[in-house]
Amino acid sequence: MAVRRSRAQWSELLREFEASGESMGRFCARRGLPLRTFEWWRWRLRRERREGAVRLVAVNVRASSAPMKVAERASPIRLCIGELEMGVEVGTDVSYIAALIEGLRSRC
Repeated sequence: MAVRRSRAQWSELLREFEASGESMGRFCARRGLPLRTFEWWRWRLRRERREGAVRLVAVNVRASSAPMKVAERASPIRLCIGELEMGVEVGTDVSYIAALIEGLRSRC
């Protein structure tokens, strides 16, 4: 009968594998793990990490009391993060902006 493992158990096995320096086949054989199942969990948990890497941040939007000119409506959105200020074109992919901000934040 196959042993059912939780996500946390697979995650721990993957950490052990990465630290072991063994080939995946040898690691699985020594522990009695089905190679295909191990490969699937490795793919799944890596995908979840990549997708979870992008985090959105809260944004405060303030309305301006001055009427906007037509030319100003097409101008980029200004983002200020501490001393960092950048312009982002309207319609830019949100996940790209989030990744960019996270990358900049980690270097500042």
